[in-house]
Amino acid sequence: MPNDREVTCGICFESCPLGSMSAAACGHPFYGTCWRGYISTAISDGPGCLMLRCPDPSCAAAVGQDMINSLANVEDTEKYGRYLRRSYIEDNRKTKWCPAPGCEYAAEFVMGSGSYDVNCNCSYGFCWNCTEEAHRPVDCATVSKWILKNSAESENMNWYRRIKHKFLNSANCLEFLLWISLMNWYMIMDMEGGTAVYK
Repeated sequence: MPNDREVTCGICFESCPLGSMSAAACGHPFYGTCWRGYISTAISDGPGCLMLRCPDPSCAAAVGQDMINSLANVEDTEKYGRYLRRSYIEDNRKTKWCPAPGCEYAAEFVMGSGSYDVNCNCSYGFCWNCTEEAHRPVDCATVSKWILKNSAESENMNWYRRIKHKFLNSANCLEFLLWISLMNWYMIMDMEGGTAVYK
């Protein structure tokens, strides 16, 4: 039978000295090693660890960052910190991640500055509204249309190269050239607003 200075851990059900126990704000004591395993498992499972609760099934008390810092190992503490920062940035309407490839900085938007251009610490400049490269004085809608147009033209060129290769390596070379001429005529007609203009 445990003495007055020992308490039964609700995770491992061992009698442990009160000094080796830890508790969240609710006061439910658990053995330090059990807490470390509980916290480590939660952090390994992903960002859901930010909602970590007391291991007692009947308790909804939150496990605070101070408890994580005091019980978790260095690797888990760092991972928890990254999840916490990511959560803050993604849930805050005034902060965004820099869209530059490989950049791990976030930017905070200063209201009333009159500009949506943001310069990240990585030296990448981007637009706060659309996260494309900084494009002042051109508005975001125009940039979006321009990007769509360029990607469509790029795909058209890829398709054209595949078809050209196919036809030029066959007996249908003349058919291909006539087809391209006809397509150019249709494209010019479309660009001129439907007026049949042949160039």
